[in-house]
Amino acid sequence: MNKFLGSKILIVDDEYGNIFFLKRVLNSEGYATITAMNGLEALHKLEEEMPDVIMLDIMMPEMTGLEVLKRLKENEITKDIPVIMISAKTEANDIKTALDLGALEYIRKPVDEIELLARLRTALRVTRSELEIRENLRTKEEFIRIVAHDLRTPFSSISGFAQLLLEDKEINKFYSDEHLEFLGFIQSSSSFMFEYFNKLLNWSKVGTDELMLEKKKTEIKPIINSILLINRFKMQSKRIACLNNVPDNLYIDIDEVYFSQVINNLISNSLKFTPSGGEVLIDYKVSGDLIHLIISDNGPGMNEDTIQHIFNDLPVKSTKGTEGEKGTGLGLKICDRIIRNHGFQMQISSLQNKGTSIHIIISKGDMN
Repeated sequence: MNKFLGSKILIVDDEYGNIFFLKRVLNSEGYATITAMNGLEALHKLEEEMPDVIMLDIMMPEMTGLEVLKRLKENEITKDIPVIMISAKTEANDIKTALDLGALEYIRKPVDEIELLARLRTALRVTRSELEIRENLRTKEEFIRIVAHDLRTPFSSISGFAQLLLEDKEINKFYSDEHLEFLGFIQSSSSFMFEYFNKLLNWSKVGTDELMLEKKKTEIKPIINSILLINRFKMQSKRIACLNNVPDNLYIDIDEVYFSQVINNLISNSLKFTPSGGEVLIDYKVSGDLIHLIISDNGPGMNEDTIQHIFNDLPVKSTKGTEGEKGTGLGLKICDRIIRNHGFQMQISSLQNKGTSIHIIISKGDMN
């Protein structure tokens, strides 16, 4: 049974005999067809109804198939419709031009019926896959929006109550200096998460790689020290030494909330994969016109395939930490996206069983 039964195909050809042949073949297989005798008529038909696939002849008077294809791909409404070019022209340059303009397939005349149906099914599978991907992305973005929205309120409450406790002079009499320090970090961390969820909501609305950054010159060392303090319990439980060699008065043009999340993810990742008694180093070096912020560990490292998956759309398999800590496999991908949106670059060097170093590479133009 044809799972694409009833799919709508627009046939564009200036020869009636070709249209008759294509209609007969497609209708006999259960496809619905729309026809147009030239490019302008095809564009007008598309204003009335949208096909699942367009079969487009190249050699037509007034407006060639390549000109029609260019118009289709420049139009937001029609740019995602798969186009199969059909033509007697067999020169490689014609095929290359059509594919460069966005055609999915190219069939030479005289058309072979079996080839035609096979290429049409390929085009329809592509259409269905793209629709499923878009729906999955929409669902993911909606999930992010709901989670971020629902978590903002409790973090806002935690921050508010911590602030009240800090400001209550009667209660403060019973706190040690360490208690006050912890309470201050509860307040600042929950405020940070509240702001981060606000930004996640904005990001999910955009639905692209483009983040709405609020950049300003920000000193980096206090951010790192704050994140190390937040992770102090994890460091103590695994007896990991963390050294922050980043100098004072190093200012970088960043969105503090997003960039802090990057540093937190990278440090947390290093702690996760560093064995008990190991070391995490946050370092800094100058290389020409570039500054490197480097976060290194002496954990098990990553293989080259894993590193390549981080920098493309392939999924990264979640790996447990040295003491069974769980993860999602998404942390470094998110870091890379935020870093790229800042105009920076992330590089990973890793040797298995020797450790990993992650470089955030920043132009001196982004510093004071």
